[in-house]
Amino acid sequence: MHEPRRHRPCTVRLTSLLPALIEQHWFTAANVAFLGATNLAGYLVGVIGAGMLARRIEARTLLRASMVLAAASFVASAWRAGFPWFFAWRLVSGFSAASP
Repeated sequence: MHEPRRHRPCTVRLTSLLPALIEQHWFTAANVAFLGATNLAGYLVGVIGAGMLARRIEARTLLRASMVLAAASFVASAWRAGFPWFFAWRLVSGFSAASP
């Protein structure tokens, strides 16, 4: 019998960015720590929301939407548009990582 795949958090995406965000003076160390927590909060919301969404949306559509959101968050995170911008996109990134 096929064993179900376990879902693991995709925190490596943000973790590898943290030192660079501080070194390049995009944010303070405190802000970067808050962004890390934001990413995990998005993940938590995604895990909780995925079950509800899966009952209403076809799995294929949900997966595609998650991939589009993840790609958009990566591209948006490349711009230095301030803390609120980065905060919002890190939240989206966490959500999209958890929802498929």
